Amino acid sequence: MKVSPVLLITVLPIFFVPLFVANSCKSYSEGSCGRNDCRTEQDKTSVAFYSIISKNFALPPVGRTFVYDIVVTNNGNGYSKKTGIFTAPHPGVYVFSWTLVAAGQHVAGTKGDFGEITTHILQNDVIRGTLHTDTEKQGDDGTSTGFVILNLEKDDAVKISSARWNGQGSAYSNEDNGRWSFSGFKIA
Repeated sequence: MKVSPVLLITVLPIFFVPLFVANSCKSYSEGSCGRNDCRTEQDKTSVAFYSIISKNFALPPVGRTFVYDIVVTNNGNGYSKKTGIFTAPHPGVYVFSWTLVAAGQHVAGTKGDFGEITTHILQNDVIRGTLHTDTEKQGDDGTSTGFVILNLEKDDAVKISSARWNGQGSAYSNEDNGRWSFSGFKIA
């Protein structure tokens, strides 16, 4: 069966239009078109962050804010690696996730019981979610991940803190055993 050239001309542009729309900037080289100039208005207000704790640590006392010191992504510059707090640069609906890894070994100088911790995610110091992980014996590591969706106003603060009772033992945060992480993004 032969395909008419006229048919190809009318069909092919449908498949190639997204390529031309996505690459509407004249050049991606530095100087002739900076990245910000090529972004849409929606891209300029996008907010997303992903941060991790860089090393194993002893579990902290009550009410301590966790500081995720390695920032992998920070679109919108809402997350501070100095304070561990995300501050909403724009009002909207946000999704947050955080992961805990309790160690079934004595790492970071701990002795006695193995890792157990409860954490809260707080919005302006109000608990919006709770997450717990526990190890019962040596080699019994524990991992938990929490997920919340929150309505935020501009400058609302979101953080992960240890719960109102003491954790015990230590936590893994490394490439072999898993990392503590805190992330979020604006969806609307």
